[in-house]
Formats: sequence, C-alpha cells, structure tokens
Amino acid sequence: MMGINNMLFNKQKLIILIAFLGIVPKSSHSTPKNDSISYKGMINFNNIDNHLGEMYIQYTTDDGFSSPGIGKQYFVYPQISDKGYFEFKLPNLNKPYKIGIVIKSSSKTTLFWQKYYTETGDNIFMDITLKDSSSVQFSGKGSEKFSLLEDLSSLYNEFYLKRIAIGLTSTASKLSSLAELNRKSDSLANLIREFKVRRNNLLNISSLNIKTRALLRYEFADYNSIWRANAEQLRRKYPNYCNQIYSNYYKYNKEFSDDLDEQVILCPNFISNLIFKMIFEASSCETKPNASLLYSKINSIPDTNLRDRLIGDFLLQKKLYLQVGNSDDLIRDSLLMNASNKVGNSVIKSEIVKRIRELQAVRGNQKIINAKFITLDGKDFDLSSLKGKVVLIDTWFLGCFGCLIFHEEFDKDIYPLFKDNEAFKLLSINISTKKEDWLEGISSGKYTSDSYINVNTGIGIGINHPFMKYYGIRSAPYFMLIDNTGKIVYIPQQFDKNEMIKKIKLALFDVQKETKVLENQ
Repeated sequence: MMGINNMLFNKQKLIILIAFLGIVPKSSHSTPKNDSISYKGMINFNNIDNHLGEMYIQYTTDDGFSSPGIGKQYFVYPQISDKGYFEFKLPNLNKPYKIGIVIKSSSKTTLFWQKYYTETGDNIFMDITLKDSSSVQFSGKGSEKFSLLEDLSSLYNEFYLKRIAIGLTSTASKLSSLAELNRKSDSLANLIREFKVRRNNLLNISSLNIKTRALLRYEFADYNSIWRANAEQLRRKYPNYCNQIYSNYYKYNKEFSDDLDEQVILCPNFISNLIFKMIFEASSCETKPNASLLYSKINSIPDTNLRDRLIGDFLLQKKLYLQVGNSDDLIRDSLLMNASNKVGNSVIKSEIVKRIRELQAVRGNQKIINAKFITLDGKDFDLSSLKGKVVLIDTWFLGCFGCLIFHEEFDKDIYPLFKDNEAFKLLSINISTKKEDWLEGISSGKYTSDSYINVNTGIGIGINHPFMKYYGIRSAPYFMLIDNTGKIVYIPQQFDKNEMIKKIKLALFDVQKETKVLENQ
C-alpha cells in the first residue's frame, strides 16, 4: 500500500495508511496452505523509554484488492525473543504479492512500518535497527528486491525535498501569476524526468527479472502519477488558473503516462492512481465526469483482468467513486447491478454482490435479524431486546487501527450529541476469539466505552457468528444503523463523521415524531 504518492510522508506517519483497511483479527481467517516462504531476522532496539511489543505481517491473497470493508486481510504474528530474534513463514501463492511488516512497542507506538513484495522462493534475513530512525538490511535468497526498494525509497525522499523547493505543494506560498505557474510547472516536469532516469538506472542495473522490476516501478516509484496529482491539487487551490493548469498538464501528459502490462493487476496503489487519472482527464474546469460515462469507458477496456479490477475499485472504493459527478444512489445501484453481470473475477464479483445486498437491505428497509451475543458476565444478550431504540452497531477487535480511529472520533464528536437521549444506544460487538483480547480492548478505553452496550460474538467464534455470516461481515470496523422499528437504515462503506451524525439525527427525529403522535392520541 505504500505507493509512491503515499511515500510523501515519513515512516511514522505512514501508520495512517492502515486505517479502515477492513482488517480482521488474528484467527479470523486460516492462512492459505502451500509451500511456505521463509523469513528470519533480528531487531536491534535500544530505546530505554520503550520495550518491544508485537510484530505482525499483513497481506492479502487477492492481488491487493482490499480497501475499507472489502477484500480479505491475513495476519501472521511472529514471536520476538528477548534478544530480538524472530522468524515467520508466509504462503507460496505462486505469484508475487504485497506484505506489510509492522513492529510496535509495548505501548502500541509504531516503530517500523513498511511494505514489500514477496514471492516464491524467498528465504530472507532482515537486520532491523530501531533507534532514532528505523533502518533495515536484507540478505538471503530473494533479498535483492527488498534492498532495491529501500534504494527507491531513499531516491523518492530526495525527490520530495526538491519538489517542495519548487513551490507547488499544498503548503507552498501562493502563486502570484500565470507566468510563475508555468515556470514552476516546467520545473516540476524537469524534476520528474530527472528522477525517472535515476529510478530506471537503479532498476536496470539490478539482476531482477523484468516482471519484478515492473512491480517495483508501478507500485513504489510511480513518478508519473505525481504529474496528475500535482495538477489536481493546483486545480483545487487555484480555480482561476484552471484552464492553464489543464493546458500545462496535457503539455506533458503523453510523456508522463505509462505503458501498461499484466503486472499492474498486482499493484493496488497504481490501480487507484490510474482511476484518479481517468477521473481527472474526464473532468473539466466546470464539471466532474459523469459516473455512467466513466464506467462505460472502463468497461470498454479490452484487457478483462484490468477491466474487472478497475470496475471493482471504482465502484467499491468510496474515495474514488465520490470524485465523479451524478454519483447518487440510484445510478450507483444500476452500475453495481451491471457490473455484477459483467465482471468475471470471482473475488471482485462476490464483493460487488455483497455491496448490492447491503444496499438492498437499506433501500428496502429490511428488518434486522435477531441474534444472540455474550455479555461481559457471560450471559446471553438478545438483539431484539433493543427494539424501540435507535441502535448503532459497531464491530471491533484488539489491534484494529481503524477501530481505534473510529472510537476516538465517535467518543469525542458524535456520542456527546446523543448520550443523553434514551432512544439511542450503541451496541459494541467485539469479534475477537479470545476473551482476554476483548477484556484488554475494553480496559484500554481505546476501542469502546463503558457507556456502550459491550458484547462479544463468543469465544472461538469471531466472524463465524451467525449474525456476521448472514450480513457478510468479515472486517472491522463495520457499522450498521437500526431505527426504532428494527429496520436497517444505514450501512456506510466507510466512516464519515458528518454523514453518521446526520443519519442518527434523522432516525431519532422519526422517533420524536412517533412519540408526539402517540401523545396527541
């Protein structure tokens, strides 16, 4: 996930990238069985203010097709010895795939966070140093691509500093004239050219095969996407210069466009940037692109694998779909229905069908099914006992970063608005399979609150609970708003604070109306 645009931030800030990734708990998915890929390593750590906590490796088996609420994430949690030694194995998927390696302190501070590609035959040793800043050295079979990625990252950090100096970033001083805009745009174009040459030199002198080099170039050294992102940023900041911004963009657009090959399917960040590029080029100074026309353009791509992937990301990633015009519910519903018949990729198709069912549940005002959960004292809790209340359901598990962010935002900005309203309840469903993880999460105060109704799916059950399986809930955080009649009125794909406040207020307003009617009878 750490594509070249995301590498604008230092490693500590990169932790935000895992928010709302649809992460699942440790034991929620069995790791695919196959000949394994081996990793060993040593962590050198001398920070007296902290102690090593946990290390985990995150990956997906579906070519990175994973974003808020979609796709499956798998985790491996190696044990770290007192001396910092660790080892773990990953499945052989017979193709390269991205992994994220995270190391946290005992106080949950992120000390190391990086993304790599791994593949068949890898037998890697990692020498990780965690002092004032993190560094890592690789050795063993397959290590060249890891070392090359570190070199590419260093090169991009140099590029970023020089880009800031040009003065076209969002924090730069305001442009004073069109002449300055043109001069600085040309300077950025020259900078991109320079660093693409240096990137290509690094790639070409390596002994890696062409496909592996292509993966690293697309996903971790995508300088071409900077040209589009810069133009988009300028268009928002300087609407009066919009026509000239587009003119400058198209001046070098052909030069800063990629020839695509089959490897792009394995590059989730590149796929997102490609869709953003299509959206930007279908836009104008006055309008956003039409959702239906953009979908048709994607649907006309002859490479069916690429087409399916672009359709899946466009329709299921809210950050992408909301960039287009006429993105209302009815149009999106029709596009999803069309895609469910067009898409051949089974993983993407199942996610589209799942989303259609969720939307149908809301549009059709489906009644929530009854389900039993477990309370802290081990008693059964019936969902039906909340009938007559407006209920926000939230799922979480220990270690879920998106869950941390939701609880912090909800507790600070949303819950105070409704906590004194007896008609509103928050049902906090923990999907951890171990009770000690549930208890630790509650006691930390980072995932839930004593003010909420805290329940668990059951020891050893997790997302295999009937309620989770019925609604296809495979990740956290997952939200569902139920009105006082038991109807599902809201299932957001991503957490949007303002939207959630609006939906809760609307549901409570309906309760108030019904109460007044009864009082007047």
